[in-house]
Amino acid sequence: MPLMNGIEATHRIRSRCPHCRIIILTAYNRRNYLRELIKFGVSGYVLKSHALEQLPLAIQAALAGEIYLCPRAAQLMADDYAEMIGRDAFQTVSRKLTGHQTEVLQLMVEGKTTKEIAIALEATPKAIESMRHRIMQKLGLDNLADLTKYAIQEGITTLDF
Repeated sequence: MPLMNGIEATHRIRSRCPHCRIIILTAYNRRNYLRELIKFGVSGYVLKSHALEQLPLAIQAALAGEIYLCPRAAQLMADDYAEMIGRDAFQTVSRKLTGHQTEVLQLMVEGKTTKEIAIALEATPKAIESMRHRIMQKLGLDNLADLTKYAIQEGITTLDF
């Protein structure tokens, strides 16, 4: 489009007609471009190279109130989401607990006693008890059941231990 790009056009259309369904037909398959268009609420994203077979699918999806992403765009978004989830999950845990604390937490929720953890990590039982207290304090949790739920939610352990 000579006067504006798809993102600007989508933004303008949305601001004037918020319930309008918009399908983007483009040659671009770039993550940032797609991310911005989704943020503005497009109903479909189809690459020009596959327009004949995919445009009817996008129209049907838009009419049904759904979002259609061509397979390449869907893969980009899946990759983007997987990277985001992995990064956020790692940052959440790593910001709250040190690597050593995470290891102690994992062993705790997997049913190891203080003495077993101390032996496994070559520490004293008193040091493990102190770390257990610091972990609970850092996380704002006060019992093993809550620690276990936290560890499963954060991917520190699974139910298969």
